Amino acid sequence: MTPRWLFAGTAAVALLTALPASALDLCLVDDPSVCPAADGALSVGAAAMMAQTPPYQFDPPNPYANKKPKTANDIKVQQLVVFGDDHSAAALDYPLWHQVLDADRRFGKVTNYAQVGATSLEADDPSLKTEMDAALRKKGKKPRPDRFEASKKALTVVYFGHNDITQVFNLGELADRWNQASSQLDRLLNAGATDRDRRLFLVLPYDYGRTPGTTGAAATALQSFSIRWANDLTDYANAHANVVAVDFFTFSNRVLDNPTDWGLDSSSAFFNTEGVEPVNGSLMRANLSQRGHELLAALVEHYVTQGWNWSNTLAGGPETVARLNQDIDEGLIGAFAEAEARDLSLFAFPVGTAEPTFRFGEADAATSGVGLGWRIGADTAVAFVQAGGEAHGRAERDGGAVRSDSSLALSGVALVQRGEGWTAQTRLLWGEEDVVRRNFDALTGTVTRGGTDGSWLQFSQRFEGERETPAGTLRPWASVDVTRRRIDGYAMSDPYLGTARYGGAEATDVTGSFGLAFDAAPIALDAEGTTLRLSAELGYVRDLRADPYEVRVQLGENSRWTERIERPERSDVFAGFSATLQLGEATALGARYGFAHGVAGTDQAFGVSFTRRF
Repeated sequence: MTPRWLFAGTAAVALLTALPASALDLCLVDDPSVCPAADGALSVGAAAMMAQTPPYQFDPPNPYANKKPKTANDIKVQQLVVFGDDHSAAALDYPLWHQVLDADRRFGKVTNYAQVGATSLEADDPSLKTEMDAALRKKGKKPRPDRFEASKKALTVVYFGHNDITQVFNLGELADRWNQASSQLDRLLNAGATDRDRRLFLVLPYDYGRTPGTTGAAATALQSFSIRWANDLTDYANAHANVVAVDFFTFSNRVLDNPTDWGLDSSSAFFNTEGVEPVNGSLMRANLSQRGHELLAALVEHYVTQGWNWSNTLAGGPETVARLNQDIDEGLIGAFAEAEARDLSLFAFPVGTAEPTFRFGEADAATSGVGLGWRIGADTAVAFVQAGGEAHGRAERDGGAVRSDSSLALSGVALVQRGEGWTAQTRLLWGEEDVVRRNFDALTGTVTRGGTDGSWLQFSQRFEGERETPAGTLRPWASVDVTRRRIDGYAMSDPYLGTARYGGAEATDVTGSFGLAFDAAPIALDAEGTTLRLSAELGYVRDLRADPYEVRVQLGENSRWTERIERPERSDVFAGFSATLQLGEATALGARYGFAHGVAGTDQAFGVSFTRRF
């Protein structure tokens, strides 16, 4: 017969070995079989901004799009190269259009070659030629060919013609200026501005016949000059690959027709006439107002994002004018501040169940919680999670039974960073668990009870690669987790030997894992944006270090010893499957199932989740 004191001593073993396998462990291992809810939501939540919705389809491909863009706004222009005149170089007390873009995180540094007073006449200084010389010619003893040096994701914008349209007296003079301007645009293209699939945007002028104080013959002449310049730019764009005409002419007319719809008190408020010398009563040489520059920035941004597909497939002309008007009618331009929309997501996992095999028996565990994901950059996101749960287990033994109940509180933060073909996830988890153990002795019919608290802190680093296939995306990954666990001392009564006291203990675990995940290509279910995404994962996890617990045990006043509790090395194979139903751009429902098999047996888990982006 087993001595009764041994039962008292091994109570520490049972309680401590139950702790890592109980609800505490449910959210410490990065696989779907062990943590169906809280940890899974933390991992997915941080990446929700970059991996939640099916990729937006740019057609033709957009070189400025982030990898797997979720919306048309998910772009990154690494460099904005600007050529122009007063509208791009004047020193005003408010941001010019390119400075408005520069303030947006999706647009990188601005390289501005524009000069106040520049014209298209090559003999003038400043002129478009002097700007091209500054950008394309490098200083040296020997003449060198033109060379366009910029980021591989640079966008070049030429907004030119202000000082040409307002200085000529007839269309013949304007045609001569255009010929000289087009030769400089040729230099820009030949130097490589549109290499690597980069784009050159040519901004069409607004109707100078509608500037304040312009009436009669002057208005008619300026309108004809504006239209001619716009047509020349459009024809040039149509004749050259990767050159796009940005139709500020049509857009500005829509603004001037209904200024109050665009935040302007009147059509005159579209212009800045302060200090402008009138020419026969016309203020045609006025610059744009602050709101005018903001609207121009919104239009340029639109051509890189939501207007990309049609503006890069249709030839400039009636069709593109119709599409631009359609986008205006649908409210897609002008709300520039909304470009940052949907950078936050709220996700919940109301149901998560698991059936881990306890060392002393079977148990059911459940966790639930909420989290917040926040995209803080085009390739960076962070998530916070707060979760709770409980686990219950029961095991039979000689002469009685053991029951364990525990409650779990978990908090965590994860940082996800994405590069070209890789993703890194850094995660920090911390939590506490209250454990209550009850022993039933069949011989005496008594029940004894003991309880304690446990806590842990875990740091995890995971790296993923990405490889696109016709069927979906393969993601090989590897992860290292370092966990520090602690359990407080506790006391437990014994019907034969009195009260047994157990000291606290601490241990460090280091776990390594690797695997392969597969995300199938999204399945479109309807034309309203409802899609189904299926994923699968196979992995292997192994303990690299699992410190034993050193527990001091005391029975009565004189019996003391130290228990060394060795923990079996974990070596598990696990697999998981998930399905996400994307309901439009902002809402998703998810379900997961996973299992793991190792030395302790087979565990299974499933969970559901809800995500809302806003």
